[in-house]
Amino acid sequence: MICALMMGRKGSAGFPKKNLKKILGRRIFEYPLLACKKSKNVDKIFVTTDCPIIKKVSKKYGNKGGSW
Repeated sequence: MICALMMGRKGSAGFPKKNLKKILGRRIFEYPLLACKKSKNVDKIFVTTDCPIIKKVSKKYGNKGGSW
């Protein structure tokens, strides 16, 4: 089994809230989630974060293995 671990921090000294900024209609942190979800090799996706927005939005992508 292959697991993907995404660490989504809200804070950044150089670019505050950079992971929450939108590019092409999606927040920056959503792109790695999409890549994992589309991958045939990833069985489970785990997200660890200090941000309630990242936690909430990450859940909408679901997970093949059922873990978040």
